[in-house]
Amino acid sequence: MGDCEKTWMKKVPKTDKSDPKRLKKDLPKVLKLFKPEDRILLVGTSRCPFESEIRVWLVLPEDDPDTQTRLCLTTKVTDGYTQKHIVTACQQVLTDRRVTQLAKRPLVASEFIPPLARIDPIYKEEEEAFKTWYAKTPLGKKEAKAAEGVTKMTARGRKERKEARKAKRERRRSRLLLEK
Repeated sequence: MGDCEKTWMKKVPKTDKSDPKRLKKDLPKVLKLFKPEDRILLVGTSRCPFESEIRVWLVLPEDDPDTQTRLCLTTKVTDGYTQKHIVTACQQVLTDRRVTQLAKRPLVASEFIPPLARIDPIYKEEEEAFKTWYAKTPLGKKEAKAAEGVTKMTARGRKERKEARKAKRERRRSRLLLEK
């Protein structure tokens, strides 16, 4: 799915006649139609993720790839490569012939390294802009907290948060009553 940021844009430009937000409603409905045994990979690519709402949709398959494959693909091997680079490498590896051989010869992470090596990674400035944007997303914030060792909110913290929300609602109601 190219330019997927358009689906979740904060405000769609009036010049865009393609109605990109239609997928925002339809995609979850379509995903519910798949069964757990269906193997689906939906990859969204974006040149400007910072133009979309800060939301991260994460759909995990029932059968995760083995730990070694996941680590190999997500660590230094893919450092500096965009999602589009990874999609291109996948397309180069998963030819019709290779797909027919999957039953006899399962994929291994090392098959993706030569196609990635032929692609120039993104520049550091671009990478920093994306990292800054990602740090503002819910998943980025969650990862930052986990890195600091804060993975669970204490019972006291939950109670304080609930009280703060309640106070905020009461302030909002008071403002609305004053405006009337």
